[in-house]
This record gives sequence, structure tokens and C-alpha cells, in this order.
Amino acid sequence: SPRSTIDNTSYGGGRPSLASSKELLQMTAKSPTSAPKAPPPKVVIKPNKARIQKLRKNITALTDRSFYNECPLCDDPLFDKEGNAEVAVADLSPSCYHILHARCLKYQQKHDKNSNCPVCNRTVPIFVNAKQAAHFGGFWIQRVEHCLQKLGPLNGDQPQPASAVRDWLRQDKTLTENQKRYIDDDPTGLGKGLECALEWGGTVDYNDTLKGRKGWNPCLTTRGIWEYSAKQDDIWLWAWGNIHPRHRCDQCQMLKKLTVECPLCQGSVEAGQYCSESCQKRDRLRHKMTCEMWQQLGPASKK
Repeated sequence: SPRSTIDNTSYGGGRPSLASSKELLQMTAKSPTSAPKAPPPKVVIKPNKARIQKLRKNITALTDRSFYNECPLCDDPLFDKEGNAEVAVADLSPSCYHILHARCLKYQQKHDKNSNCPVCNRTVPIFVNAKQAAHFGGFWIQRVEHCLQKLGPLNGDQPQPASAVRDWLRQDKTLTENQKRYIDDDPTGLGKGLECALEWGGTVDYNDTLKGRKGWNPCLTTRGIWEYSAKQDDIWLWAWGNIHPRHRCDQCQMLKKLTVECPLCQGSVEAGQYCSESCQKRDRLRHKMTCEMWQQLGPASKK
């Protein structure tokens, strides 16, 4: 039939000849785009036990809340001048607030066969990765503290509204536009950025168990640099005074001027504060456990 005499190859269809197949293979082999890409070099991070022991020995409350632009395991920088990272950085909060390369952390945990932070040895059940410095709470700690020192207490004796701190940071010329996005809300939706720093406040937790687990006690947490009230949205810098203006007497719960403070547990978030010495005496049995736990398991026991 006429249909059977049609050469399908002349219309671009049909099966190509053997010669054209060989030419196609040769052209493909010579094409530079078709060559397989070489895998990136594998970074080998050798665990250093002496370095880890030195880090844990020299750890203090200041190093716990300081923001270092250097991985404690490999000594390589974490972020560039604009706060961006080429390699993912691990965010261990709220277990701890140390920052290091995610690849270094994974390799060290695999070598140690645990899920602890290599710096402070706290258990890290889960962590997220980020590539922007403003994502981490430690990035904002020094900036917020400097801002509060400049502003001072409201009306001389009241906490400073957090909105004043946010307005101050929006005018900070050292911050990029991308970093300023973390002032009002975390663009990643993880609740990090400035809000995380305000809630943290530079506190150090000396509990061996994680918050929310059985055995965790709030008295083993330090006051930090400031106290932030999410309900009132204001901040009280502890450098302005050791007693918060809205703090009540631990015994009578009256909102009075607190003139007596327990000397044995100063620095704890549960430090005893009273309006009189009689209230302190009546609260001695209840407060005794807090004092003993702070002295036995607090920062003095870690020295």
C-alpha cells in the first residue's frame, strides 16, 4: 500500500540507523556538559580530646553567653562580615547556646557515640541548622545589653519597654537589612532571632537534666543579664538593681519594698527576697532546700 512505502526517517520519525547511533555516542562522549561532575572533597575533622577537655575546663558564665565567630572544633570562621555562613551552623538552643559547624558537631557526636554538646557536654536531643548570624540568640545579647545601658530604667525605677529596644536596633547601622528582619519576628518561623535572645537573657542552666524533664529545678538557673516579661513586654536589666520592681516578698507575697535578700543563693533566679527579717525567718524552712541545692549543684560546684 502507499502507506507502507513512506520512509519514516525522512520525517524525523522511525528508528535511526546504526551509523547515526555511533555518531551520537561519539558526540555525547566529546560534549563537556555530559561529563560527570567530580564529587566535592570530603572534609575530615579529626576529634581532639585534649581540645574538648580544655574547652570544658575553661567554660564560664561569660563564655556560655558570648558570641564567638569561630567554630570551637575546627577554628574556622562561622560567618562573613555580613553575617552569612557558607557552611551550615548548628543551633543547639534551648539545650545550650554554643554555636559550631553542623558537620563538626555531627562528626564529634558520632565519634563520642552520644548526642551531647562538645563544649559543655549537655544533652542535645535535636538541633536545627542556620546560615545567618541573626538567627542565634547570642548575636543579640551584647547589642541588647548595650541598648539597655544607654536607655536606663524607665522613669528611673521601672522596666524598659521592649519596643524601645526594637526601635533602637532598627536604627543600628551595623545591622544589614536581612538581619533586621529578625527583630520583629523570625522569618524562618522557628521563634529564633531577637525574641529568643530576650527570653534567654543570658541565663545559665546548671541542671543535669533538660528543662521540662523530671528532676529539673528552676533554682539552678542563674538570673542572667536581664529579666524579660513576655506578658508585659518589658525588660529589667539586673545592673539597675538586684530586686525587680514587680517582685513580691517570697513569704507574705506583698508588693512592698524588699530590703532583705538571702546571702547564700545570690545569683539564682530563685534567690530569696523579703520585705523584712521576720518574713525571712518564717520562710527559712521552705527556702532551705533552694539554698542547699544552689550551693551543692550551682556554679560553685563546677569550679
